[in-house]
Amino acid sequence: DEGDAFGVAALCAELLPKAAQANVLSYAISRLEQHVSPGLADGEWQTGLCPGSDIDDAIAGLVWNALSAPNAETRWEAAHCVCRIVALNNENQVKHLLLWDERGNPGAFGSPSLPFYELHARLYLLIAIRRAAIDFPNNLNSTLSWLKGHANCSSQHILLSTYARDTLLELANMEGAALTEPELNRLNSIGTSQFEIVDKKDWNETFSTPQHLAGHMKEGEDKFGGDHDFVAYWYDSLGRVFGVSATQIGDLVSDVVVPGWVSELTEYGGVEDPRRDQWGKYHRRNDTHHSHGSYPRTDTYRFYLTYHALMVVAGRLLRAMPMVRRCNDDGDNPFEEWLSGHLLSRNEGYWLSDRRDRMPLR
Repeated sequence: DEGDAFGVAALCAELLPKAAQANVLSYAISRLEQHVSPGLADGEWQTGLCPGSDIDDAIAGLVWNALSAPNAETRWEAAHCVCRIVALNNENQVKHLLLWDERGNPGAFGSPSLPFYELHARLYLLIAIRRAAIDFPNNLNSTLSWLKGHANCSSQHILLSTYARDTLLELANMEGAALTEPELNRLNSIGTSQFEIVDKKDWNETFSTPQHLAGHMKEGEDKFGGDHDFVAYWYDSLGRVFGVSATQIGDLVSDVVVPGWVSELTEYGGVEDPRRDQWGKYHRRNDTHHSHGSYPRTDTYRFYLTYHALMVVAGRLLRAMPMVRRCNDDGDNPFEEWLSGHLLSRNEGYWLSDRRDRMPLR
């Protein structure tokens, strides 16, 4: 099998001088190229496929790209890598991770023919920095201005700003990280509403968003078109927080996606997903399935866009509309209750993996 073949190659490599090794490799590649089409994988060689000579930048780029992976397991593995980088106090690699976030692309570590899940990468980097701040706050001096930028992000993505806020508040007492009173006030205002909560007894009463009231959009103009599960569970649950219909939430989500993130839609209001053939394979088909508001193991491009657009809509509505509390609602703050169902770590910043017991001695 291939294991034996690689084993023979490894043994032969030890017996051959360097020049002969290069000749054998060149010959093997030339034979392989006869059976490989130019458009396969990354295609023919180009300078953009070279990660550069800076090893710290290359490692950070590899981790950054893994943080953006459609598969949740890979994203969490990358988040653990970020925590280890901070634990080792590798300031240079932390700096390069932040530079990759500023670039917002996969570089040599992703295919230009596939959509890059940039917001996944940014979100999971923030989640990892939030966790690392608990154990190694003094190793994160270089992240302060970066965190402040995301806490005040213009997109109003509620998860990005929430994790940035929590990390800054965790680091507030660190030497050199003193926050001014206006900065603390600004951080404490993130995730809160300037309006009084409206108590309603009528479950069926709904309100219109400021965008609909102003005539900037008509109800039902959802060009992007969320799938049934998103409309029935994701859109509806956020809409209930503000007394808005799922239809109007869909309109707002569509307004974020098109043309802000996607310039063209398919004939049926979807997006072209070059990974579609991967998702359709039998052993992966169930990984992209989500139902009744659950998260899939692997995110299609459509799920990725809809999910992050919904988080942007949530942040914008929080600033623009009062929350609505129905007579049978649990809790005092409907938005905090909704948000808690989408935070990917525990309230104090720890992860589910932190609940693991130590390995037994025997």
